[in-house]
Amino acid sequence: MKALLFGGSGLLGSELKPLLEQSGDEVLAPAHSEVDCRDRAQVQEVVRRFQPEVVILSAARVGGILANIRHGSEYLYDNALLNLVTLKVCEEAGVPKVLLFGSSCMYPGGLDRPMTPGDLMAAPLEPTNVGYGVGKIAAVLYAQFLRREGRCQALICVPTNLYGNGDRFSAEEGHLVSSLIVKMHRAKEEGRPALELWGDGTPRRDFLHASDAARACLAILRAENPPEVVHVGSGRDLAVHEIAQAVARAVGFTGELLFRGSVGNGAFRKLLASDWIFEQGWKPQVTLEEGLRCAYRSYLSQLRSEVAVSPGVAG
Repeated sequence: MKALLFGGSGLLGSELKPLLEQSGDEVLAPAHSEVDCRDRAQVQEVVRRFQPEVVILSAARVGGILANIRHGSEYLYDNALLNLVTLKVCEEAGVPKVLLFGSSCMYPGGLDRPMTPGDLMAAPLEPTNVGYGVGKIAAVLYAQFLRREGRCQALICVPTNLYGNGDRFSAEEGHLVSSLIVKMHRAKEEGRPALELWGDGTPRRDFLHASDAARACLAILRAENPPEVVHVGSGRDLAVHEIAQAVARAVGFTGELLFRGSVGNGAFRKLLASDWIFEQGWKPQVTLEEGLRCAYRSYLSQLRSEVAVSPGVAG
């Protein structure tokens, strides 16, 4: 099939693009500098020129808990706009199939059980996720309306927390895993005996390597009649302090991990009920330990690249 992939250089898109190509699909993945999904004219032009059989909208504005707190307005605006604009263009152009992505942040806070699609808007969102969550809710609802009205075959994938080689590694505004990798690497390099981390370490999170999520996306696209919303998670969550210990082992940081609650915990639990994707024979292939080691090597590679292009450093 001819697949137009937005967000092809991102965490999920960078895994999905080669997987599609290996399957024999023709893939066009324009960079954000070439096509801004918030710009209707730009999206219209690339859709008209390429005539895709499927559009995969993995472009998004994403970040960790602190980024969501600091930039809630931008996270709401950008994520709602880029999804709504692209979906509208696809519907008008008669694109046969569109795959877009929701988030566990769309669901209410305070659920101490696996989340289901029926939980959408059943209760208020966790406060730190409101901007990003509402942006994603707007996109998912619009996609559902289009599908139910027979105007566009919109497929909705809701992945759990992803990490991997193409992550945005930032101590302050990255997701949990990428943020921990940066902090622990710096602490190791500085020889610190202890590292203070946000929250109290008790919330539970499910993490999935982006390559496993990409394989699930392919299963959704190939399925004859997938459900309106497909959850993709490992089915198992860990306490944040357990995840932090796993990152420490991957990085080689041997100091003490101190959870002092300097930044809020966020939702206590965000585990997705992923029954359908498991029934298709999909299951995660990358263990957390293996994935974290790979992600750390990716971070080190990024650091070396940054040094190589710094003024006065390259030979």
